[in-house]
Amino acid sequence: MSMRIFLLGCALGATLSAAGQAGNRDLSFLVGAGASHAVRNLHVDASDRIYVTGEFTTFNGMPALRTVRLLPTGSTDPTWLGSQNTGVDGPVRGSALQSNKRLLIGGLFSNVQGVARNNLARLDSNGALDPTFQVGMGASNEITGISEANGRIAITGYFSHYNGTPVPTYAVLTSSGALDPSFSYPSSVPLTRCVLVRPNHQVYVGGSFNLFGGAAAGRLVRLLANGSRDTSFHTSVGFNGPVEVLLEQPDGKLLVGGSFTTYNGQPAVRIARLLANGNLDPTFTPGAGANSTVRALALDGQGRIVVGGQFTTFDGASQPFLVRLLPNGVRDHPTFVVGSGLNGNPHAAAHQSNGKIVLGGVFTQYQGLNAGRILRLLTDPCMPANAPVLQSAFTGSCPGDTVLLTATGTLNQSAQWTWYTGSCGGTVVGQGAQLKTVLAGPTTFWARGTGGCAGPCASLVVVPPADTLAPVPNLANLPTVTGLCEVSLAAPPYATDACAGLLVGTTNGPGTITAPGSHNVVWTYTDPSGNASQQTQQYVVFGLANAVLVDSTTVPEVTLSSSHNSLQASYQWLRCDSAYAPIPDAVTRFWMPAKTGVYAVRVEESGCVDTSDCVAFVQQGIGFPEYRTAPIYLVSVNGKLVVRTEMGVLLAGTLTLFDAWGRRVFTGEVSSDRPELDFQPPFGMYLFQWSSPSGSVYAPQRMVHVRH
Repeated sequence: MSMRIFLLGCALGATLSAAGQAGNRDLSFLVGAGASHAVRNLHVDASDRIYVTGEFTTFNGMPALRTVRLLPTGSTDPTWLGSQNTGVDGPVRGSALQSNKRLLIGGLFSNVQGVARNNLARLDSNGALDPTFQVGMGASNEITGISEANGRIAITGYFSHYNGTPVPTYAVLTSSGALDPSFSYPSSVPLTRCVLVRPNHQVYVGGSFNLFGGAAAGRLVRLLANGSRDTSFHTSVGFNGPVEVLLEQPDGKLLVGGSFTTYNGQPAVRIARLLANGNLDPTFTPGAGANSTVRALALDGQGRIVVGGQFTTFDGASQPFLVRLLPNGVRDHPTFVVGSGLNGNPHAAAHQSNGKIVLGGVFTQYQGLNAGRILRLLTDPCMPANAPVLQSAFTGSCPGDTVLLTATGTLNQSAQWTWYTGSCGGTVVGQGAQLKTVLAGPTTFWARGTGGCAGPCASLVVVPPADTLAPVPNLANLPTVTGLCEVSLAAPPYATDACAGLLVGTTNGPGTITAPGSHNVVWTYTDPSGNASQQTQQYVVFGLANAVLVDSTTVPEVTLSSSHNSLQASYQWLRCDSAYAPIPDAVTRFWMPAKTGVYAVRVEESGCVDTSDCVAFVQQGIGFPEYRTAPIYLVSVNGKLVVRTEMGVLLAGTLTLFDAWGRRVFTGEVSSDRPELDFQPPFGMYLFQWSSPSGSVYAPQRMVHVRH
């Protein structure tokens, strides 16, 4: 049978005593930072999931707008939809979990998940708003407590109307959210603080009232299913102070907590147990009781009672805000030890199926350790694990390689090994005998046995391997890059690093090099650890190497040419003495100027342009005096060239033959006895020169057409 949970308010704190001691914090309850503000209510379902409601807006740093559901381990249940569409827009002060896992919530709010709901709503089993639960105008003011049994719902708070109908500070509803028409109310308005619906639909109402329906009522009454007072429940004078919390045991006895000190004139110091007829239970003997208000009660499967409240002592002994009682009301000591206990009120307490105690409130510490307003305590002593032996091994020799941590030892009654960073019990980074992780730098890990009880920690400092190897270039030598007039930076080369893998080279060299000559570009490869290697690549820029060459062997004109010889180049001769004006039709590499002038040639290839230096040229002709009294000419006889003279006799002399470009092609001796030339030129036009041994020269001013 699931235990009912009753809540009130305050805060806690934490310090570990002997490992495995009942009352110690359960370190396997992984709630992290917990709730950002007060936890008011806790409920545990048959699957040991925990429903938490209150005033918080985040849980463990994530949005949780006043409701959250935890898995049995304490981690947030991702399937819970309670925070969708802004969640609940105001504090949840009371709640109750129905058997079908629907959660009733009450408080001081006007909107739930984007839908108008005044101070009361019901969430479906997945946390979404239940549209079948219709409250109309709802409660006119804050609801502070809710109880439900077998479909009947009771609420209490500061309201005076429900859905427009006048009611006292409590009301009974049907399962659909409407006022129960079969339930009646007294004419007077008692100031109630808590309600409890019994399985038979009777209702306990507690508070600070002395009268109920005009009759004496010492702050507690039991009502029949129709709302009338149950006269078989004899409270007589009743309690002398307010009743804050009620819990019915499976045997029908009623546990009552509050700020009273007597019941019907008998000592009952802030806690009492009543029999079914309303009398004090004589078998319940809490002694001097609590020294301040009791606000939370929970019952475990062995009948032991967890009591929380504003007290710091119970029955004269130090019990800061928390105590567990045996079924007879006696303080459970030394079995259940809270040590320095909480630093504030717990508003709610509940038990999971394994008997572990879950507490919620406004506390921030338990036994000196941080506790974000929710924690779980061990219920029974056990034998924890000893401190484990920790070892580490890396999968490689690089800083980013995975390290495998291993914990060995005997768990005893601890459930598992839990790993931490920051401190023992600090940030949980894993569970189990092994942990794989990647380190950014030297890290200290702690591990201990946790679960049923927590053992001592062992620690291990793990230092990742250092990377000291520089990257190795993929090519032993980078290829030389050449270009005409300019060369662009090549695609970056690569290097391979033992830890970082493939790296791209970087350089601060220019993107384009235009200066002729050889240039060295340095590529650098740097790995994440700062190790670097370099490689030099040669870049060669070729110019057009353009200059004017003068061939003075040509006759009668001299031939000019560009020193740059390329079939892909274009040429243009220029007149330097006419502002570098282009010479029409002078567009070949070789060119014979017709007159004196100052000339240069411009060459262009592959987008590269170069203009030569200027050359001064004076037209001179061949420069030989003419010997016209003895004209000489050439004829072709039997395929050979023969020299003839108009005088009839060919004197001995030297004959020089030039081609049409003025280039010397033959020089030989001729005479009347040997007029034939040893040289047989190809077809074409030729110039020739003859000179006698005495120095006479005959130089014709015409060209001779040689044919065969």
